[in-house]
Amino acid sequence: MTRFHAGLVALFSSVVFAQGSDASRSPPRQAESGGQMTSVLSGKALGSGTLVHAQLGWPSISATVLTSAGGPMDFGGRFSFLYGYEGITQVAGIPGLKLQGVLRFQLLERGKLNLGLRFSPGVFFYFFPGGSEIGMPLPVDLAFGFAVSPKLMLNLGLDLPAFVVFGPYGGLAVPLLAGGGLEYAVDRQLALTLNLRAGPSVPLTGNSYSYTLWQGYWCFDALGRPYRCGTYYSLSAPAMEALFGVVYRL
Repeated sequence: MTRFHAGLVALFSSVVFAQGSDASRSPPRQAESGGQMTSVLSGKALGSGTLVHAQLGWPSISATVLTSAGGPMDFGGRFSFLYGYEGITQVAGIPGLKLQGVLRFQLLERGKLNLGLRFSPGVFFYFFPGGSEIGMPLPVDLAFGFAVSPKLMLNLGLDLPAFVVFGPYGGLAVPLLAGGGLEYAVDRQLALTLNLRAGPSVPLTGNSYSYTLWQGYWCFDALGRPYRCGTYYSLSAPAMEALFGVVYRL
């Protein structure tokens, strides 16, 4: 009987020990799926691996590939099909293409808080009626992130999506956009994103920017022949981004 009791005690002890071991291992798994969630909108670096981020909304449809360079830096590229001239709401319906490189730097991470910087230079092409336009986007974005929960990341950002337009009617513009967004981790590979930004788009050099739809962009001579007489937008033109996205970690 004594041996039987000793056997029961040993069996019970082994079960309790196994459950305790599983419980002690569970928090890291939860942190990995939530607290260590993959973030593309905040200032948090990927840490490792590669992901694809597809976005749809105003003013574009885009696909971004990001990979970790190790430590606080990520790099990648983005392709966008646009239907709003650099997010300017007064210039909707202008088709365009944009190719960009993407560099992300994590500047700070303290517990649930993070801060990062993103630079995405590239080239764009817009197709106006009767002509096309080439320029360079030079956006610099500052993003602050706060982990609301292991699966939910809040971000606040200040973006300077500057761009240069080439040609006799070109110039430099520096929009100033502010806003926020959310990221929700469905699981370790899949996440949903929402990103909102708005603010004024201000030209610094170039012409007077007296654009009012296509009629204001094209003038006509005495024979009815069109020629370019204005450029892109007025000094008070609002710009915005409203993009819903899906992230898949490869």
